[in-house]
Amino acid sequence: MTSKDKLKNLSDILNNEEAGLLFSLLLKSLESANHQTTKYDAEELKDQNGIANLLNNIAAVYTTNSDDVKALEYSFRSLKIAEQLGDKLRILSALNTVANIYNNKPQTKDTALNYLLRALPLCEDIGDKESYGIIAENIGQIYYEKKDDANALQYFNKSIEALGANNTSSAFAYNGIGKLYRREGKPDEALKYHNLALSIGKKANAGSHIMQSYEEIGNVYASKNDFGTALGFFKQSEALALELQSKTTLKDLYVEMSETFQKTGDYKSAFAYQQKLLAIKDSLFNETTEKKLC
Repeated sequence: MTSKDKLKNLSDILNNEEAGLLFSLLLKSLESANHQTTKYDAEELKDQNGIANLLNNIAAVYTTNSDDVKALEYSFRSLKIAEQLGDKLRILSALNTVANIYNNKPQTKDTALNYLLRALPLCEDIGDKESYGIIAENIGQIYYEKKDDANALQYFNKSIEALGANNTSSAFAYNGIGKLYRREGKPDEALKYHNLALSIGKKANAGSHIMQSYEEIGNVYASKNDFGTALGFFKQSEALALELQSKTTLKDLYVEMSETFQKTGDYKSAFAYQQKLLAIKDSLFNETTEKKLC
């Protein structure tokens, strides 16, 4: 199992039915592990290690179902056991799960940042460069959202250094640096980094990276008032977002495209994308509500 697999949230790979089945199996395994704990320290430690893993996986399933309260409960239980065992890999996994939960809401971004900063040195301790790069990029994104550009740039560069300049996952950090330069009013520098991310995405045939890069390149051209070119890139990103069923990306794109069409005086198209925006918002709301009811 690679470090990327270890850090991958189960909510990214499970649908509701799969999550429900796994959840049932995990709870049965947890109950069995609790009953099988023996009086011998070595055996107890083995059981506790397995329980920590199960708890963290249960937390991920609760995250899938948008039950953050339960997700945090199980994550913290996993973290407590991992810390008692001194298992740095399990601690890292639990800290990352907690951070992902807090990172989903704007009001708890600072809490997420604290947990990610706790996790980062553990990656160095166990020699896990890939996890270091992924976590450093997440830290950079939070600093970007906080408008702390100096720290954002620092952690984006740390991510690229750890992962490698041509690593597929480095595309996230390159796009992050591009966004920083766009915000600083340096469109040419921004395009340089977004095009690096796009090149990496194309070489790896990674649709999500290509989609994000097209969107960000579109935003740069929109900032230069080159609305025609911007819309061309937005439409390429939209096509991939529809193919990948990335509704959160579509939501952002529909805002950007509606605003751009409005600036060109094409109010009919601007209104059409406003309608698309409302529809995708309703869809996302219904999905979240359905998960909470499961």
